[in-house]
Amino acid sequence: IVGVDGAALTIVDGSSLGASGFTFPSASKVILLRGLTIRNCSAALLGGGINCSNSSVTVDRCVIENCHSPYYGGGMAVINASPAITNCVFLGNSAAYDGGGIYLSSSASILDSCVFHGNAAVGNGGGIGLINGTPQFRNCTANANTAGTNGGGVYIGASGNPILARCLVTSNTSGGGIYGAAGAGATIACCDVYGNGANYGGSIADRTGADDNISEDPLYCGP
Repeated sequence: IVGVDGAALTIVDGSSLGASGFTFPSASKVILLRGLTIRNCSAALLGGGINCSNSSVTVDRCVIENCHSPYYGGGMAVINASPAITNCVFLGNSAAYDGGGIYLSSSASILDSCVFHGNAAVGNGGGIGLINGTPQFRNCTANANTAGTNGGGVYIGASGNPILARCLVTSNTSGGGIYGAAGAGATIACCDVYGNGANYGGSIADRTGADDNISEDPLYCGP
């Protein structure tokens, strides 16, 4: 499913739909979503914009905005699946529990060059919430997200052990930058974690100064 004119001109608007924008159940074929804006979708259960469960999906150059889940994954929920997610923007999504921008459970997804901005979770993980998995985040930005409990930027639940490399985790509020529940871990390298109140918390010790991690104002160009 490709928006040949790009995400700015190819819009899937789920206003009044009452369901996820896209739902991908168990399947053996690889499905491609590229160049779409998915907005104003509201899931009955998981994944307001995209619900990916036991399926193979590649999501590239998409914008997922203003979507909601009454449970997990306002923008996208990934359950027992490992989609490739590249060059995507998760903007202003919300979840009533965890993972305002994205929620991953039992996933080894690779997310590269994605932005999570202005997402919110009533529970944990305003930008990113994950549990029981080893996803990788490369060149990603989590900025100005909010969580009601822990992990305004990134929340790592029990048995979660992600890799964050060359990421920015900045200015996330009401839950801090990167928070780990008991039994959670993370490999964090070449990241800038700055201005989150508490930059690290829970089982994730402060990594500033180790593995080329810093805590400096990234001086974003935009407003």
